[in-house]
Amino acid sequence: MADSTARFPVGIIAPAAPASPVGVERVVLGHARGLVRAGFPVRLVTGMSGEAAGADFVVRTVPELSPAHPRVVSFHDAEARARDAEAFEECVQDVAQAIGRELTGCGSVFVHDLLTCDANAPAAEAIWRLAQGSRGVVAHGAPLRRWILFAHEAPPARAKSTRRSKGEPPVSRASVRMPGASYAAPSAARQAALCKALRLKKSDVRVVPDGVDPMSFLGLTENVALLAKDFGLADAEFVMLTPARVLERKAISRGLQIVKAMVRARRRKKLAWLITAPQDSQTPSTRRVLDHVMVEREKLGLRDVVRILSRDDAWARPRVTDVDLHALFRLCDVLFLPSTDASSGAAVVEGALARQVLVLGPAPALRELVTGKGDAVRLGASEAPVAAAQKILKAIESTGAWRLRRRVMGELSWDAIARRHLVPLIEGA
Repeated sequence: MADSTARFPVGIIAPAAPASPVGVERVVLGHARGLVRAGFPVRLVTGMSGEAAGADFVVRTVPELSPAHPRVVSFHDAEARARDAEAFEECVQDVAQAIGRELTGCGSVFVHDLLTCDANAPAAEAIWRLAQGSRGVVAHGAPLRRWILFAHEAPPARAKSTRRSKGEPPVSRASVRMPGASYAAPSAARQAALCKALRLKKSDVRVVPDGVDPMSFLGLTENVALLAKDFGLADAEFVMLTPARVLERKAISRGLQIVKAMVRARRRKKLAWLITAPQDSQTPSTRRVLDHVMVEREKLGLRDVVRILSRDDAWARPRVTDVDLHALFRLCDVLFLPSTDASSGAAVVEGALARQVLVLGPAPALRELVTGKGDAVRLGASEAPVAAAQKILKAIESTGAWRLRRRVMGELSWDAIARRHLVPLIEGA
């Protein structure tokens, strides 16, 4: 992103501040945080203050932006506005002045629902005039560059043509396209409704899907979240986890051969394998095994695929804590245990609870808890790496859910939505 873009704050106007992780407020919060992480200072101007403590963006309140404000409720219908046109105009001027002050210097403004939903006529008229540079409104600071109008709610039907005095606003600003503004909707269905209501072309309305903060939703620890970012796990097709020491009987070297075959089969798609490899009770012999695995990883060209946490990440030395380990289980898609021998199947129980695809080596203790035919992928003791890789890939493909999960991680995080959708709207792309 160019510095010239980042130095201009972005304004967000919404009826209510994020008070709970639901509805439009959740989207507003996601957009604000995503834009901040993309390098934009953000100012949220809202009608009702919410739980914004500790937020990394500025929150300002203009009470009349709330459709429940008494002053706004009195102008809910066109008859009321016509009956007391002077009071309506005074309210519009007050709201415009207040918003204008808060948006001083903003390079672009996102407006959520207020210009696409017929619920707050004074606010809609005030924002319309600010956007159009009405002479009746005193402008504060530099003129706003770009206005992006979001339609979360179904827009009202286009108002029928009625006679109005010159300069008189229409029955509903939400039923008229704002000149020069960009439009956005959270789904193709809302896009179609908005196009129909305002007589827009499909290309005039960008679909900006709702998102999620995967790291927060999955309850990832700071260590695991940093690992996910550093190792590019959001872009991986799937992520495998081996929560085990690197011992001969754990068959990690054989696992490397299998993973190499998987990488070849998936070609350009990124795979990731995380091995905790605790060293809290390491002996010279176990250290030699781990050293050998590190060398094998390099020889096979798997440095960007296999992460041996206790060697590659300081926080994982000498071992990964239980809290971090549980976060890893929630993050990863596949539990990969190629062991030829094991004392128990504790990791299998945890992997099942985390809804992971279970891939188990020939160790009897790993298979005791897996009795159903399709409960796990069972690798044979002498099975060739290519055959084992194909078996694993087939099992992963058959579950299906991982694909949407990985798409959410890579494309539908708030950071990705800011990068892929909001920044292009700001830049006019």
